[in-house]
Amino acid sequence: MITPVTIANAALRTIGAQAITSLDDSSDRAFDVSQYYTMSLEAFLSEFNWSFATREASLPRINTKAIGLNGTTIEENISNEYSYGFTLPSDFLRLTKFTRPCHKLEYVIRLYREQLALFCNVNEVSIVYISNNISYDSMSAHAVEAITFRLAMFLDSARNGGANIQLLNDMYQGMLRSAINMEPSTHDRKYLDEGNINRARREGCIYEFAKYRPKD
Repeated sequence: MITPVTIANAALRTIGAQAITSLDDSSDRAFDVSQYYTMSLEAFLSEFNWSFATREASLPRINTKAIGLNGTTIEENISNEYSYGFTLPSDFLRLTKFTRPCHKLEYVIRLYREQLALFCNVNEVSIVYISNNISYDSMSAHAVEAITFRLAMFLDSARNGGANIQLLNDMYQGMLRSAINMEPSTHDRKYLDEGNINRARREGCIYEFAKYRPKD
């Protein structure tokens, strides 16, 4: 059974470090893993529209009074441009597409009252998204190895000054390509990159604008 601890120990062995017993044991190695594990997992999940991490949801609407339409404070007012707000799922990592067709949908994703929310100009929203709550048993061995090497890159930088970062990155990229090739051919095979404006940002109140137009 694959767990975060087994992935962490594989990454630690890769950089020549001893294993840990749990992510919260008293060792400095466990501390480093706890700092970088989620970052590594989400970096990997953000690379591709993975079938094992894809979810669908109809979003619940936020009370209109809470988004600045009826005299709320300027801190709560997202934008006069957007008439509706929706709570995103707790496991939301990245938007891939909207499932309700419309001619033009403009939206923004941001932290709102310590939770990610989507604000837009339509009154009903259903989405397909990438979840950060995944089952490791549903992943290919190549995907697990890719996460391992991604974590090893972070740990090598933290513990070894990045002495082997280029080699580890090459191994990560190779496993990433192999993992993508293992995905079902019927799945949405879209590569992503760091500049993708549909990725939700979690730092502070940074948010992004994007426009979505369905394919003809």
